[in-house]
Amino acid sequence: MPEVPYLLHAAEYPDGRGMLRVLGTLPFNPVRMFDISDVPQGESRGGHAHRECWQVLYCAQGEVSIATTSLTPLDHEFDAAWHLQEGDAVVLPPLNCVDMTGFSSDCVLVVLASHPYNPSEVIAE
Repeated sequence: MPEVPYLLHAAEYPDGRGMLRVLGTLPFNPVRMFDISDVPQGESRGGHAHRECWQVLYCAQGEVSIATTSLTPLDHEFDAAWHLQEGDAVVLPPLNCVDMTGFSSDCVLVVLASHPYNPSEVIAE
């Protein structure tokens, strides 16, 4: 059975100095990080999968909708969708296509990746 995407919620530790959010243990050691922000209303991102790269999609601010589709034959029962708010994350294993839609105007989606960027590793939807 393939690895399936799943939701994480960051633990929150507020105090007089602000908010600390912690995701805890990740299923891989990140080697790359980028963020997605300022997405125009009605635009989408993603539309692809990776052959080997794992990702964590972490909503640092605002809201966004995430939908995943398994590219592994016969495993579409694991297709899923989530509406992320601040502190939510989706762990995305390889061979799962992701579509990101419904970005709020203030959304900042931070992506942690297990591999350096390699265009030959990307599978277009």
